[in-house]
Amino acid sequence: MLNLISKLQKKPEPVRNKIAIGTSLGLTGIIVVLWLISFSFSEPATVAVTSEKEDGPFKALVDGISVFYDDASTALKGAVGTFSKLSDAPPAVPPVPSNEEPSTETISR
Repeated sequence: MLNLISKLQKKPEPVRNKIAIGTSLGLTGIIVVLWLISFSFSEPATVAVTSEKEDGPFKALVDGISVFYDDASTALKGAVGTFSKLSDAPPAVPPVPSNEEPSTETISR
């Protein structure tokens, strides 16, 4: 194999390019032929026949949107319920009483 590589390295570049293209085309052809032959050995796909009428893409889109809307509203109701429970709870830190009277002065510039 090393002897073959050294012989190819001694040839001019246009000849090496032709050999490279021919080799790659030959290997690609072998792969394509093997791929096509593999189709003859594969079993045919069985198609299930249903008696139900299939819905079109618009019906599937509307069904998907309605499912999304139902899921989103359920999640939103759960989040609102959780946060409303948090707002009804007493504050974690009691407010610090202030000894000062609230200021009624306005700040002017």
